[in-house]
Amino acid sequence: MTTAQELHDHLVHRVFAGVIAGDVDVTAAVDAFGGDVCLDAGDLLFTLPHLLRFLLLHCQASGQGVPDAQARDYRVFRRLLYGAEVNAALRRLGAVVVVERADADHRLSLYRLTRLPV
Repeated sequence: MTTAQELHDHLVHRVFAGVIAGDVDVTAAVDAFGGDVCLDAGDLLFTLPHLLRFLLLHCQASGQGVPDAQARDYRVFRRLLYGAEVNAALRRLGAVVVVERADADHRLSLYRLTRLPV
């Protein structure tokens, strides 16, 4: 079973890092997913609910096992993202997550993983 923390680590170190590095396996998985997780000029655009769905599929496809109930819980996922130093970890990789389009319903807000200028 994959825990919520392991899922979060997979997001930062496999998915986000893979997008930043242009990893063909990660970009192919994003392209195949569709929905509100997509690539735009090398940046990753996503809503949080769709990012969680993508992450659950990607984690299992990567052989990490079935996520446990807590790892599948959207509220737990959101708390981990907001409570973690995601952007600090991403800055070390030369990127950051920014709000692309805010919405009063946070589930509809669109985020962008983008590279920092060099």
